[in-house]
Amino acid sequence: MAKLWWERLLRVFRPSRNLASRTFSLGRREPFRARRSRQAEKGPPPPRSTRQPAGPPGAPTARIEHEKVSSRLEDNLRRVREVFNLPRNSDVVVREFRFGNSPAIRAGLVFIEGLTDKNHLHGAVLQPLMVLSRLGRPLPRRERVKMVSEALLPHNQVQEEKELAPLVEGVLAGHTALFVDGEAAGLVVQTRGFEFRAVEQPTAEQVVRGPKHAFTENLRVNTSLVRRSFRCAALVVESWRLGRLTRTETALLYVDGLTNPRLIQETRRRLAAIDVDRILDSGQVEQYLEDAPALLPTVLATERPDRVAAFLADGHVALLVGDSPFALIAPATFETFYHNPEDVYLRWPLGTMLRLIRLAGVFVTLLLPAAYVALINFHQEMIPTELTLAISAAREAVPFPSFVELFFLEAGFELIREAGVRIPSVIGPTIGIVGAVILGQAAVAANLISPVLIIIVAVTALGSFAVPNYSAAMLLRAYRIPFALLGLILGFFGIAAGLYAMALLLCSTKSFGVPYMSPIAPYRGGPPDVVVRGQLTRLSRRPVYLRPLDAISQRRLLRKWDPHSAELERPPSAEPGEGSGPRPPGR
Repeated sequence: MAKLWWERLLRVFRPSRNLASRTFSLGRREPFRARRSRQAEKGPPPPRSTRQPAGPPGAPTARIEHEKVSSRLEDNLRRVREVFNLPRNSDVVVREFRFGNSPAIRAGLVFIEGLTDKNHLHGAVLQPLMVLSRLGRPLPRRERVKMVSEALLPHNQVQEEKELAPLVEGVLAGHTALFVDGEAAGLVVQTRGFEFRAVEQPTAEQVVRGPKHAFTENLRVNTSLVRRSFRCAALVVESWRLGRLTRTETALLYVDGLTNPRLIQETRRRLAAIDVDRILDSGQVEQYLEDAPALLPTVLATERPDRVAAFLADGHVALLVGDSPFALIAPATFETFYHNPEDVYLRWPLGTMLRLIRLAGVFVTLLLPAAYVALINFHQEMIPTELTLAISAAREAVPFPSFVELFFLEAGFELIREAGVRIPSVIGPTIGIVGAVILGQAAVAANLISPVLIIIVAVTALGSFAVPNYSAAMLLRAYRIPFALLGLILGFFGIAAGLYAMALLLCSTKSFGVPYMSPIAPYRGGPPDVVVRGQLTRLSRRPVYLRPLDAISQRRLLRKWDPHSAELERPPSAEPGEGSGPRPPGR
């Protein structure tokens, strides 16, 4: 009996060859030595520039790259059907029809159902070609595509292409491709009309005073929102496509004549180097554009068009990626992650107070748990006697050390926060109340956690929520445990060593060649708008570290009706009664 069970066990872990050959597999892996010998016979691998790009061989634009449009309609439609795998593809529509008279001309439309506005297609493309073209004189025999584009299609964007690849790209983007028999060219007619979310209020960067609209999942809507806030003809919107398979539309925004040309060229170089299969969100582009795999966010993500306009006016570049509701700003320094657009919309004392509160939240989030662990384990003499007795009485029945207690409480809080984000919004607040209040009280009543530590973790969470940038707040929450571990091992000396290492990391990190701590380290001067929110009348220069082509953003003194400003603006030789305005008529 034991031998029978042993044979069955061996059969499970060591199947026979016949059984292995009948089992489904995506491929058979050869032994390492066999693969190595075969590679040696083939010789060294080809250089990277000559290798075939990754991705399936059926990628549409890869098979028809540099292929010209044929003058025969049948050949063009046959190639389109081959590229889109018709009739297996059920959402790609090929529509053949005739237009004109004496004689009628054969033509074909290619579009994707669901990405194209059918009302627009019928009213602005099919109706003019099939109905209105028969009412006039016969169409010429030559340059029919040009005549159709200029006289029969009442559309604002019609582009003539002589290669198949741009026509296929247009169909994949939601446009309509038009082929005319006898013409070696095609037309891309913009008929895109898929559904998307309307413009709503910001969810991650809410303000009390300021614009209330945010980006949405439509690239052209996002660019229009930026142009509404930045109405300048010098604003340039360059179009890019990222991802060999996804072909995600990406827009590079900058101000011509203001942004540093070297910054624009470097951004183009990094975008051109993104050679991957898929780009689905701006978060992926952010990681590809970093100077190096850094532990700090070096590209700012924002969902507010007014903030993008403000950074463009300073000389930054912005990126809008496909269907992502977040824009990317580069380069980004440390100060940009705790600044908020509301700082500018409020008076400068209030803006300064809010910035100081956020900076305090940064230090509280990073250092308060570590300071608690260090005080409990090493530096009890620094705590007042009454407070020491109260903490000792609260922790007397707790069986765990302070660090273990802190670790489990932090893990529980992060679990509650993640659950509140992932579950439906209707019961999200309920989960937060149940997790934070009921479980906390139960843990204290069961002598598993001290009440003082619950206060410490709650204050730490509030400090992290005060940071306006989501990536920076998540990073601060991740650094809490390493700092607490340093406080457990070496006390305040360990915390000081961690702060020193953090300072080295901040000063050695760069964003698009700009030091992360600019303009503080290295100090380059500039307007007083780093920690203290300076008065708007004194913010006359753009950031020096960007090296913009125009460093002056406004005149230093604008309040001509202010007696103090008028006194400063008056030339030294002018008399007190003299001014630059017109004199009243004499007697």
